[in-house]
Amino acid sequence: MSDWDKVMQAYYKQTARNMARNEARKASIKQHFSGLGDRMTCEEVQEIFFAGGYILDVRNPVDYMVGGRVHNAVNVPSGKAINWCNEHEKINLNTPILVYSNTGNSAQQALQMLVDNKYTNVTNIGTHKWYSLCS
Repeated sequence: MSDWDKVMQAYYKQTARNMARNEARKASIKQHFSGLGDRMTCEEVQEIFFAGGYILDVRNPVDYMVGGRVHNAVNVPSGKAINWCNEHEKINLNTPILVYSNTGNSAQQALQMLVDNKYTNVTNIGTHKWYSLCS
């Protein structure tokens, strides 16, 4: 193998490593900024809250304390959302409820549980990362 071939082989290996690194970086960005749920503006979220709605952060308490959160949100872990809503005297089956989580997946599960229990005005607003600039 000539010196030129060795240089080209090293170049191709480096290019393959860079491509793999870029794909991993894209996947990380996609995971961070994508998710299940309906993206709303900060104003829409706060408007619903001030009109008597509730914002539920359905992550576990540790994630809630460590990670970002939506202003005026209450931490109610996903599995306890139904009990919390049933026990809360100001919440009826038509009260607007916004749910969110890390990726929107747990929020989607909480939404489905609430809908299955006849709550009619529940919206999955996705991930807290979408609302990091809201105050």
